[in-house]
Amino acid sequence: MPRKSMSKVITTTTVRGVEVISGELVPHSYELDGKLGLPLAQGMIRKTHPNFVAQEVVHEGHKYQMSIEDFKHFATVVDEDEEN
Repeated sequence: MPRKSMSKVITTTTVRGVEVISGELVPHSYELDGKLGLPLAQGMIRKTHPNFVAQEVVHEGHKYQMSIEDFKHFATVVDEDEEN
């Protein structure tokens, strides 16, 4: 039986922690795309905020669904050369 819809779960990771600013611990949180663990998330944030210390990660997933007909309507046709 053919499928009538397609779905995709998109996960965001909220990283909560503190940043050391002028000797003070200031709470901060950052949102990243994808499902990341604590060490990787902290490493990514430290590239731009070197004084950040991650304490907790929270994953939140949202499921999106659309009919095959809507997908055909909104999708862009890709040539075989352009495929990944």
